Amino acid sequence: MFFTAFIIAFVKQWKMTLVLICIIPALGLPVVVTTMIMQKHEKRSLDHYAEGATLAEEVISTVRVAHAFGTQERLVKKYDEHLILAEKSGGVKSVVIAIQMFCIFFVIYAAEGLAFWYGAKLLVNGTITDPGVVITYHPLILYVYSVVFSSQC
Repeated sequence: MFFTAFIIAFVKQWKMTLVLICIIPALGLPVVVTTMIMQKHEKRSLDHYAEGATLAEEVISTVRVAHAFGTQERLVKKYDEHLILAEKSGGVKSVVIAIQMFCIFFVIYAAEGLAFWYGAKLLVNGTITDPGVVITYHPLILYVYSVVFSSQC
């Protein structure tokens, strides 16, 4: 479907398609970069959880020795350190996800604005003779198109 849509777009309106094809790298670059950062922090978070789980398992298996030497507080602090580090990595990952969502939606809405502007320019110049060739899916854009083009006719 992806390639078929491009073929149809190039056949119907090649100028508009060439202009709007720029959203592919604009969408891909932030997604790739933020995904790499998210993977790094997810791995760190899981490593901290694993170290904390290993510590807890060792303490539980030797609970008599830990109780005999009175090291419970120190072991709890070590376990808490692992949890705090995992929480920090998870927090960074959450911020990166938010940045990724911002980039995705910004590019999508900017592309809609670009399509509206360039499509209106092509229609006014006479390059597009049949505005039915331009197909959109967003109800607000359809409303704006109908208002703008009905006032032009």
